[in-house]
Order: sequence, then structure tokens, then C-alpha cells
Amino acid sequence: MTGSNPFSAAALDPETPCRGRGFLLDEIGSSLQGASPSCFEIIGETKTGKTSLLNHLLGRSFTVDYSLDHARYVPVYIDLTGYVGVSARAFWTQLLGKLRTEIEARSGAVPVAFPAQDETDFFRITAVFRDLRRLGFTVLLVFDEFQVLVHNRDLDVQFFISLRNLNQVEQVRYIVASRESMLDLLSHAEGGRTLEFSEFHNIFREEFLEPLSDADAREVVGAFLSESDVMFDEREVGAVVSLAAGFPHFLNLAGRELFDAHRRRAGDPLAAMAQRFERGAQTTLRHYWMHAGDEARQVLTAVAVVREKDGDRWFYARMLGDELSREAFDPRALDHLTLAGFLKRDAAGVLDISPPVYRKFVLQEAASEAQKMARGMGKDSSSSYHIWLSQFVRSSGARPQPLPAAAGPSSASEQTLSLVPPDSEIREKSRGRYDPVARLGEGSFGVVFRARDRQLDLDVAIKVIHHEHRRNQELMARFRREAKVMRTLTSCAEIVKLWDVADDMSYLVMELVEGRTLREVIKEKGRIAHAQALGIALKVLRALEAAHAIGVVHRDLAPNNIFVLSDGSIKVIDFGLAAWDASIKTQSGQILGNLAYMSSEQYFGWSRIDPRSDLFSLGIIIYEMLTGERPRRLDGAIPLDEKKVRDVLVPSLPPASVDEIVGILRAAVAKDPDQRIPSATVMRAKLEVVS
Repeated sequence: MTGSNPFSAAALDPETPCRGRGFLLDEIGSSLQGASPSCFEIIGETKTGKTSLLNHLLGRSFTVDYSLDHARYVPVYIDLTGYVGVSARAFWTQLLGKLRTEIEARSGAVPVAFPAQDETDFFRITAVFRDLRRLGFTVLLVFDEFQVLVHNRDLDVQFFISLRNLNQVEQVRYIVASRESMLDLLSHAEGGRTLEFSEFHNIFREEFLEPLSDADAREVVGAFLSESDVMFDEREVGAVVSLAAGFPHFLNLAGRELFDAHRRRAGDPLAAMAQRFERGAQTTLRHYWMHAGDEARQVLTAVAVVREKDGDRWFYARMLGDELSREAFDPRALDHLTLAGFLKRDAAGVLDISPPVYRKFVLQEAASEAQKMARGMGKDSSSSYHIWLSQFVRSSGARPQPLPAAAGPSSASEQTLSLVPPDSEIREKSRGRYDPVARLGEGSFGVVFRARDRQLDLDVAIKVIHHEHRRNQELMARFRREAKVMRTLTSCAEIVKLWDVADDMSYLVMELVEGRTLREVIKEKGRIAHAQALGIALKVLRALEAAHAIGVVHRDLAPNNIFVLSDGSIKVIDFGLAAWDASIKTQSGQILGNLAYMSSEQYFGWSRIDPRSDLFSLGIIIYEMLTGERPRRLDGAIPLDEKKVRDVLVPSLPPASVDEIVGILRAAVAKDPDQRIPSATVMRAKLEVVS
């Protein structure tokens, strides 16, 4: 056999066909033909074809396909990887230099005056683009790895305002590419820059580079082999497509290994390809894992453990499955993993990791960390992923070895106690008063038991904080705050009561609430009748009134924190994030709370939080009860589908009442707190009129 391996070529030549992305190219090409300037934000994981797509925009074939004047269509491509810490002046100098070179290459001459390197103020920069526009040039600025600019603290608000103005006034188009959406990038940027740049990112249309379809993947494989003397049969093409799961990089890798196996005349080309593919994929898989973020790692670990049924070694697989079923994970992480193609549902609707080789990698990484924890290594890690993972680590029949004594107050007795199961610890510390009889649930912060109070002869709930959290001053402060709030609000029938507290704050003894969470009720019914939904909302508002009256904001109101009892009463639980102060951030700057129900001020990290934040969360909960669906967040706001609410309510309520309910929901979730209903008392009075 002769000929080089066609799968080895990187598709970075502008004239290389960009297969599988036809729809997106049509969107960009049509926009460039029109008079209205459109900008696109290409979001995709590493090695999903972002750079190949951007390079294709530079070629002559693109101008031909979309009838662009090659001499006057001027795309300028900049890989921003090396622009860390670059100043605004250096950025504009380099951009103008590339622009001038591109114009000269296409037109043979430069028809406008460019400023000298030491004269790159924005007025002179604007003049260049204005003159080009008047001469009929279409300038497209293509930025790869755009997150570098967002995280560059040397580029101030004025820099991004300048970029926006070039689009709005001089009709400069932008195509930017990054791993995360611009809103997420701005949210995570040091110093919290979202509000400062909100007007800039609003000019972009988000386009996610999802994995290729099977049909597109097969077309790509066929195109690679079209000029080769090696052909794959249908079974082999199917194996390549299955291994790659739509990821262009893996499609190229699998095809390359199968092609080489054919040329080596391996006994079983598919077996040889699969083995070498798994080895070759490790570097990319590790990159995905290292950049996934703690919330995404939690989701991936849970799915991998449940799918592989790995419950007999290092994890509580059943408990992880329960967390997946009750949607206990960060919804933004789930959305991102799904859009990126890392999560898919099988024919039965069960989540799985894609590509399959990534599931195996995730399980190996998580098991490795779990084994370290079981041996007493690494358990002091402060990452939220390691804290979360530690709940599900088993000792696998061998008692974990305690860490060596560190400098400080740590004692041998404290290390020994950390090996005591929580139910035994309750009996020991309460001197036999409380006898745990069943484990009710477990979260990232602690485990909850049903226990018998032998002194008062009644059943109670006991929440035990995990051992690994007890040296964390920030988390212990939350635990003490929860106890203080519950003790202060013990007279409110809609808030779970606190009975007792351990001397060392290791556990709380609470009223046993027997019922179902509102999340479970919504999941079972799909939609709750408006009379019951508004009744639940009114009871929650009574709880909020009691809390707000003493200056307490819950800050984590969600269906999981509302229990519906068999008699129709409700209990608001989990005041671990509640506070009398206005700060919503941890000492490390991490924003806490359930992102799906979080108010705009929490989402953006605004400095002041007040009771209207809880009303925002309740507005989303009411909408979800009525429609059975949770609205998607857009730019920190919650755009409600008012038509859907009206369709649900109109058959059983008069139009005036429907208008009133829609108006209440609209006001409850207003992005600006000053536009919201001012208090729980006012909101309750409004709902009582229409309930």
C-alpha cells in the first residue's frame, strides 16, 4: 500500500473544506452579505473544530461560496493565546498591522492612512475603520481563544466599549471563539466584570459547536479516504464514528489509527485501532478533565459511577444515582456538558458520558482520588470536588490510615474520631440520648439521620456535619448560622424547628419532617394545579415574612428546600446560607446557592442582598409549579414564557385573575430589584386576592 495517512493532516488550511459545519457557515456568510452587522460567538471545547472553522473564513473558497468581493472582504485572524497581559496600545498596534497586511494582500494597495505605532489612540483607530467602511470594505475581526482578552486585567472597560463602538458605528464584524460563553467568562473573571461588559457581550449571537452528527462524521471519513488506496468497510466506518462520538479530533485520531492498522496488515485492524486510540486520546481527555471545573467533575463522576455500576469498590453508587435523579447538581454544569457533547441520554433517557472512552477515563481519575482518600491522603483538599467526593469514598474493608500529625492543635483522639461512623458518633456524644435508626439523606455538607430521642420519646432528624469540614472555619460558620436562624424562628409553623445542638456544633437535632420535597412533587405531577401551587406559595411567603421580619434572607430557596407534608402544610428547611448581613460570597469569593433559582444580584455578585432576592427565587418556583418547567436564565435574568402560564390558568380562572398572576410573576423575577415586589407581605396580599 502506498500513500500517506490522510487523517494526519490538520485542517487549518483556509481552503480545506469545513465539513459538518455547513449550517453555521451559512449563518455567518449570510450575515456578511447583509447590511446589518452581526457578530458571532463560537463556543466549543478544545479540539472540536473551532480553529479549523475560523481559518476557513479566511480562504478564497469562503468568499466564492457566499459571493463576497475577495478584494474588499477583509478577515483578520488573531490567535490571542500569546496576548496574556498585553496592553490596549499593543493590541491595537498589532491588529492594525495585520489589517494593513491583509488589505495589501487582497487589494494590492492600502487605500487609507494608518496611524503610526505611537499614535494608536481610539480616534485614529476609528478613522481607519470609518474610511474602510466608506470605501465599501467589509472588515471581519476573527479572535481565537477570546477568553485571554476577558481575563486580561490591563484591558479596562473603555477597551471593550471601543470594540463595541467599532461594531455599532463602523459596522466591523466579530467572530470570537472560546471554551465558555462570554457571559460565563465575564462572570468568572477576576474582580467580577459582568456588569461592566454586559453591553459588549449583548452584540453577539451564541453558537455552540456541538459534536458532529453520525451522518456528518461518516461524510468526513469518506472525504478523508476519497483520494486514498485504503478503504474502510461499513463495519469499520461505524466503529470509527462510534469511538469518536462526533468529536472531530477523535474522529481524526480513530481514522488515523485504523488506516495505519490496515497498512501494517494487523491481524484485527479494529482491535489494534481501539487499543491505540485509547492511548492516543489520554492527553486530550486529561485536558478536558483538568478544565472541567469542580461542578462538572461532580456530574461526570456521578454518571460514570452509575453507568459502570462501580458501587462495590470506592463509591456509594446508589447515593450518586439518587442525586442524579433528583437533579441535585449545578444546572449550568449540566447544560454546558450537554451542549459540549460530553453528556447524552441513551434510548431509555438515562444519562451517559460521551465519548465512551471519556467515561472510562473519568472513572479511573475518580477512583484514583478515592483510593488516596481511603488511605488518608489528600483529604484536606479545599476544592469543592474533593470535598464532595470524600462523602462517597469507601474504606474497601481496610481502615484508612490517619494523616501524620501536623503542627497545631490536632490530636490523636481527633484523628481517631474521624474514623467513627456518624451514627456511632451521635450515640457517643449524646451519651445515648439519640439513637439513629435510619439514614435519610446526604449532601455536600452533611448527612441526615432519623433518630429516636430516648429522653422525650419522639423521633427527630439529626444533621451531622462531615468530619472533613469541621476545620473549615467558613463552613462551620454556616452551620452555626443555620442553628441560630432556626432557633430564632422556632415559632413559625412553616419553618422546621431546632430542638438541640451538640456541644461542639458537630450536629443539629431538628423536628422530623415527614413528607416529600417540592422537587419530588413537581417531578411526579409534572404540573401542580394552580390552587395547590398558590397555596404552597402563600405558606412559603409566611415563612419568608417571619425570616425577613428579623432581617434574615434565606438565599437558597429552591424546591429541594421546601417540604410538602401529607396534610398539605409545608416546611422551609436548610438555612445554611441564610444571613443577617448582605454578603453572599464566601471568603474565597465563591458565590453560593442554587444557580437555577438564584436572584440576579446573587448571580452577578452584586454587593447588597435583601429580602427581594428570596421573592425572585419564589417567583421561579411558582412558575415551575404551574408549568412543570424551569425557565432558562438569560444574562442573569429569567425571561418567563407568559403565554405558557396563561394557557395553564385560562381554563379555570377569569382573565383578570390570570393577568394578575402573570403580573406578580413578572414583578417577582425582575432583574432589577427595585422593579420587584417590595416585600413578602405585599406579595402574599396580591396572591391571596387571586388564589
